[in-house]
Amino acid sequence: MLPSFLYSLLNTQLLSRLGLMRPEAVWLLPARVFIAIGWLRACAEKLSDPHWSSGETLKVFLEMQQSAVVFPFYHFLVQNLFMPYAREVAFVVLLGQWLVGLGILFGAWTRVALLAGLFMNLNFILMGRPDPNVFYMVIQWILLLARAERVFSIDVLLRPKKEFNKNSSFYWWASLVLMILSVMMIPFIQDFRPAQTVKDSAAVLMVLFAVMGFSTLLMALQEMATSQRRITQDVFDKPKDSRPSEFIQEAARF
Repeated sequence: MLPSFLYSLLNTQLLSRLGLMRPEAVWLLPARVFIAIGWLRACAEKLSDPHWSSGETLKVFLEMQQSAVVFPFYHFLVQNLFMPYAREVAFVVLLGQWLVGLGILFGAWTRVALLAGLFMNLNFILMGRPDPNVFYMVIQWILLLARAERVFSIDVLLRPKKEFNKNSSFYWWASLVLMILSVMMIPFIQDFRPAQTVKDSAAVLMVLFAVMGFSTLLMALQEMATSQRRITQDVFDKPKDSRPSEFIQEAARF
């Protein structure tokens, strides 16, 4: 038996409004906190590095990773943008990790924070560092599809419920783009041996985009089925006109 004060707390409207009474809260919230702590830890690591703000640490990292970059367009970015402006890029990375961590942790602009986190992880993978970024991307993509902002977040308090409705057309297009990106990765794979593919950025991205595309396709199909059920339910729930028609009324006079 729960204490009376705990029982009353668990039945408050506030917990329901925060989404903590949802069944998916038992995994959405821990996953969100885990990812947020990861970003904030990475930010703290850079803050404690005396050479990060000057861009020296980032330059060393870029020089070490140049041989692992398999995409020509990204190699061009490293040579002509990241290296010459290492100090500015270092500041953007530091600020981005801090904002993404706070946004995901407190659920403020959660979707934007998750998309920004996905973008940063993608850049690290393009630099030849799949581990652990690929796992971060999978978790963040799941949180994005599952609408993690519905559970214990600032977003759920500030936005009306209708703004959290799904958009099936977005899922269809996102799935198509991800599948195309997956196919586009194949020519850039350097090593098809199973033991080496986990270190190959192109191979990792091929699988990652395919998994993300397939999960997004499932979301589109589920939303389409849900919309169809809503339409059917609305038809059956529509109140019928119980008044007799004019023809019946006229016939009744005779």
